[in-house]
Amino acid sequence: MRLFLAIFLALMLPLSAAITERYVSSSGTDTYANSTSSSTPMSLTTAYANAVANDRINIKADGTYAFTTAQTLAQAGPIFWRGYTTTIGDGGKATIDGGTSGTYYKLLTVSGANHQFQDLIFAHNGASGTGVEGVRVTGGEVCFIRCVWHDFSGAGVYNSTAIIAHIECEAYACNQSNIAQIGAIDINLSGSLAVRCISHDNVAGANAHGYKADGGMNLYQCISESNTGNGDYSTGDTTSTMIYSEFYNNTLSGVMFVPPSTDMILTMYNCNFVNNSRYGFEFGSSQTCTGTFLNNAFGSGTQANDLGNVEAMEGMWMAGEINYDSDVTPWTDPANGDFRINLAAAKGAGAGSFLQTATSYTGTIGYPDVGAAQYTP
Repeated sequence: MRLFLAIFLALMLPLSAAITERYVSSSGTDTYANSTSSSTPMSLTTAYANAVANDRINIKADGTYAFTTAQTLAQAGPIFWRGYTTTIGDGGKATIDGGTSGTYYKLLTVSGANHQFQDLIFAHNGASGTGVEGVRVTGGEVCFIRCVWHDFSGAGVYNSTAIIAHIECEAYACNQSNIAQIGAIDINLSGSLAVRCISHDNVAGANAHGYKADGGMNLYQCISESNTGNGDYSTGDTTSTMIYSEFYNNTLSGVMFVPPSTDMILTMYNCNFVNNSRYGFEFGSSQTCTGTFLNNAFGSGTQANDLGNVEAMEGMWMAGEINYDSDVTPWTDPANGDFRINLAAAKGAGAGSFLQTATSYTGTIGYPDVGAAQYTP
């Protein structure tokens, strides 16, 4: 998995010159030119206006970075934006806050290509009017790593015209305006992906989905939990891949596919669908779809999906369905966000064999768990 992420991130950002470390503080007042020392930090506003390719902007978590108007990053990168607490790279998260008064607005628009955001919290974008997303991405090859979005009127993060990646991110309390067809993490261009992300407790109404996906999208080891919409609401019309993911306690379905205008390829395996109030996996109507629905697991009893496990799916290769015992979940403490696998029926029950093992090549047989967080003895 680490090799996968390393390769992906290497492809996301082009080869570049040496990185220039620059520093931002919540009380910083120095110039952009002087910001190469932590003793002379600039403001985040100065950094937004002046950053250039190969800058790494280190944003100290020493106070809230407050804004009341929309900000835009139009310059091309690679530019790296990274929170820290004491030492750069220590993983501390800096908070960028749009406030809770005035008309809703986009806290940040990233229209330039090749930006990476790491260890940052984005929160709030006004109090009234027509809801909009907190962070909008229109520039290509943008990556978010260990970022958080919360308390936005629309999506926490939204991309419409650019491929982006979300790695180990979190979203909650988003789409407070209950806008139709909006997810807290809203993925809208083929090739975009979310890896080890969690979207939970988006609770403003039936449109408060954990994820929203269009085009060809990918969820890998993601969690969608306790949203009042669907765990994932998808209008995908090309390919959709969801692997080792959790869909738990959502007020609608774990995954809801609006029937696409053309048939699509779906790959879904080793996922859990537990205690969703409609279906575990739902198509809006009977739909022919190629691909695989393999070794997915479902709750029963008090943890059942109320209307059934799978609805109106046609044509796919479906095999290996797992049904857990009544009233149990496969996780340690999902009500408090602990999705470590601890149920014997989920351990080693995932699809893991390779075709080569059926021919002359010795090959490999794996025994993965079902779900996002693999069991540790």
